[in-house]
Amino acid sequence: MRIGIDARFNRSPGVERYYNSLISNIAAIDKENEYVVYYPSKKYLERHRIKQDNFTSILLPAYAYDPREQFLLAYQIRKDRIDVFHSPNSWVTPLLCPCPLVVTIHDVCPKTHPELIKLKARMYSLFMLPYSVRASDIILTVSQYSKKEIIRFYPRAEEKIRVTYNGIEEVFRQKRDERDVRRIKEIYGIKGEYLLSVGALMKHKNLLSLIQTYKQLPSSLKERCDLLIVGRMVPAHEDYVREVYEAVKGAQIKIVDFAEERDLPLLYAGATAFVFPSRQEGFGIPLAEAMASGTPVISSNATVMPEICGEAAAYFDPGSIEDMKDTIERVLGSKTLMKEMSIKGLERSRAFSWAIAAQQTLDAYRDVYRVKSSVMERRKG
Repeated sequence: MRIGIDARFNRSPGVERYYNSLISNIAAIDKENEYVVYYPSKKYLERHRIKQDNFTSILLPAYAYDPREQFLLAYQIRKDRIDVFHSPNSWVTPLLCPCPLVVTIHDVCPKTHPELIKLKARMYSLFMLPYSVRASDIILTVSQYSKKEIIRFYPRAEEKIRVTYNGIEEVFRQKRDERDVRRIKEIYGIKGEYLLSVGALMKHKNLLSLIQTYKQLPSSLKERCDLLIVGRMVPAHEDYVREVYEAVKGAQIKIVDFAEERDLPLLYAGATAFVFPSRQEGFGIPLAEAMASGTPVISSNATVMPEICGEAAAYFDPGSIEDMKDTIERVLGSKTLMKEMSIKGLERSRAFSWAIAAQQTLDAYRDVYRVKSSVMERRKG
């Protein structure tokens, strides 16, 4: 079986983390099938390519929110004689795909929260989302919440949806040497305790509300804990980025546009608490990473967050700065509570594994290929 995977959608850090982790974990368990992985640039290809005999890396340009992206991809799939193609994000499902198709739909945000999406992307999604649902042979989605939302808008899709939870890299579960934590804090200019938030600088991540909330915390808490936001800037969200940077002026808030992947586990481990104010997620990988790191999680109660964290997190209404403020104060004010949350988070994080997600995804490839082979056999007969 020759499997194609699209690794070109690097406009969303969460989706990017999803397919890179999935590809590396599939490579670890499958040495037999052939894989062709498509990358958007030479630099990205060299950084992420799988150096394994059954993996081939192809450079293929990506055109954001442009039909050329899909037609070019379909042409390349045919040229490379792909048997099964996986589109890890429904926004880039190839038009006229010549082979069985597996599509991952992370959420249906264009339907549930259209106000959080830029106009061009929203208009583009009006066609791509229903097309992806219709054209796919199997739909993978990353939570029960997302499955229910897909079915709510596309009830006929229910029979082909499979839930494959995102995972956590094992490096986040490792115990940390205090010297390494101190070193990473020095590198990122952190002197004492800090609250951590990880999320792209996009409107639905709600970081502007977190900044406003932090500013309203009692002076004693702000003196005790800085706020560190690891938030990558994403094209087409420049206006929101400017608002965020304007809001941090004069406060003990540091924004890191890019953190090395090897640094993230130490940044989680060194944080007093992790705060996730997002209004919309299909899964929320940073939540799972924070729990696996033993860091108490303070999270929005919106969309999928309670499903992922269960009883391990303290929740707030993302639309209420007062509620967010009270929840942060309550958690930081009790060492006993923080210890309990840390223990529950570690336990809860064990539910999420990239190895399991990779096996479930490989099963989906095999299932759609088996159906294709059966149809071809019947035609020959």
